[in-house]
Amino acid sequence: MGVTRRLRTSQLIQGSMPWLTRNNSLSPIQARGSGEPAIIAGIAQTIQNNTAWNIDKKRTYVIGFSTGAAMTVILGVTYPDVFAAIGVGSGFQYKSATTFANALAQSAGPGPDPVQQGRIAYQAMSSYARRVPTIVFHGTDDNIVPEIHGKEVTISMAVANSLADPSFTDTDFNTPSSNVTMKVPVPDGYTYSAASWNDIIGKPVIQFYQIYDMNHAWSGGAPPLVDGADIFTDPRGPSFTDIAYRFFLDNPRSGE
Repeated sequence: MGVTRRLRTSQLIQGSMPWLTRNNSLSPIQARGSGEPAIIAGIAQTIQNNTAWNIDKKRTYVIGFSTGAAMTVILGVTYPDVFAAIGVGSGFQYKSATTFANALAQSAGPGPDPVQQGRIAYQAMSSYARRVPTIVFHGTDDNIVPEIHGKEVTISMAVANSLADPSFTDTDFNTPSSNVTMKVPVPDGYTYSAASWNDIIGKPVIQFYQIYDMNHAWSGGAPPLVDGADIFTDPRGPSFTDIAYRFFLDNPRSGE
């Protein structure tokens, strides 16, 4: 599923693409200029360049859930000149798996060292390297994509961003710039934590929302099977859509 929404001058490409599961794990499909990443980035650029619309190229974002989140990370790393920031819901770090067998194994356990994967992500940015602000959502009881992968995305993108932008040095997962715990004000709402790693002037570059007791779901979505929602939504969590949108508004593409 891919949905493009125009919100003021912002563009949000939202995806959850189960048909990409096998291809996402193939190394050539995680590089610039090939496969689905090139197709999606090309679509975004076509929209950006359409003179019929007033598109702000500095405010094109990508957000995804599950395998769509894995693709979101690939797009943010390989096309940082196209996408200003990324939102990752229950996804995987860049090149977490490079074979389909690796991808299957990680449904039950961790991926490779996220610090090393962050360095690999920075290298993949090549001459386009710049800060790519990242917001991550993950349920602690996710039985499809274990929560460890949300932590790995957080760490690896912090490392990649620190290498791309010397104004960001806060990469220690255990010592975020801030970390608050709240409860969603709805019946049976989940408790969640919101951690932030900021640059030298205090602006969040990486954010990680852990939703306690939530399974594999788009946090804050409509009740399952209501209003067209599928089973992977949970209204008891904080709204991934609203929180990511505010995060995106604060983060136009840098380095222009």
